[in-house]
Amino acid sequence: AVADALENVPRGSGPPNRGECIAVPHDPELFRLDANNCSKSGAQLGHRDEASRPGIGGTGSVTFPDSFSTGRLLARRVTEADLEELRRLHTDASVMAHIGGVRSQAQTEAYLAQNLRHWNEHGFGLWMVLDGAQSRVAGLAVLRHLTVAGADEVEVGYSLHQEFWGRGLATEIASACSTHGYVSLG
Repeated sequence: AVADALENVPRGSGPPNRGECIAVPHDPELFRLDANNCSKSGAQLGHRDEASRPGIGGTGSVTFPDSFSTGRLLARRVTEADLEELRRLHTDASVMAHIGGVRSQAQTEAYLAQNLRHWNEHGFGLWMVLDGAQSRVAGLAVLRHLTVAGADEVEVGYSLHQEFWGRGLATEIASACSTHGYVSLG
């Protein structure tokens, strides 16, 4: 059901493995997922019981993991200490070509501050993604609120350093973020 639902989700124009965002409509009926279906993404998830899930547009606290893993990647919540890694991504013209262009130091600082604030306000947001085998930063993954055509949507996105392109890692991390969103937001 999740794979079928994703077929109808509007996607950005970025080429695979370089940077693409998926806007997930707030339709709890379309995107309801139970814990038994989470294994489709290969993500290692911590599950909460149905009663504690607020659903999209619901009330209550949403709890996302500060870190999680997939088959080949580790993801951890972004911190202020990640500024230099974000700057490295944001100044790579090839990486940024499909996601808004190269950013200045001030723009990267503002991006980090915005994403730290999003975590504090919503309980989820930006994760730094590390290559599980070598623990090097591969890029980032994001699950956050975004206004699209006046509607509050949840964005799933990623950005990877060039050396990590072409291995299916973008699909792997985006799938894990999507699963976290479906499980926690409904």
